[in-house]
Amino acid sequence: MGVLKIQIEEPDKNLTVLRLSGEFEGYAALDGKETLFKHLADRSSGTLMLDLEGIEYIDSAALGILLELSKTADRLKISFGLVHVHDPVKKVIQVTKLDQVLKIYG
Repeated sequence: MGVLKIQIEEPDKNLTVLRLSGEFEGYAALDGKETLFKHLADRSSGTLMLDLEGIEYIDSAALGILLELSKTADRLKISFGLVHVHDPVKKVIQVTKLDQVLKIYG
């Protein structure tokens, strides 16, 4: 079973960047879900970005987590988005029409 690694960077008080690497699929995604939501819940405002540079593939479990993160961030009035998204991951997001909900930068 793979592992999802999450590195936290806070360049300033208004921005938290979570750099994901490893496997963002199946049980690995579900195992990392709690950590991702904890960082979202810890924010009272500002921006939370997921840096997907280290992610080459996502599945339906990861898509569900991304969608849930986006909806929760919206409800909490926190800006949320994805950066450094590789083409195969971007295509999955586009095919599922989640690009209409998820903000992808760069």
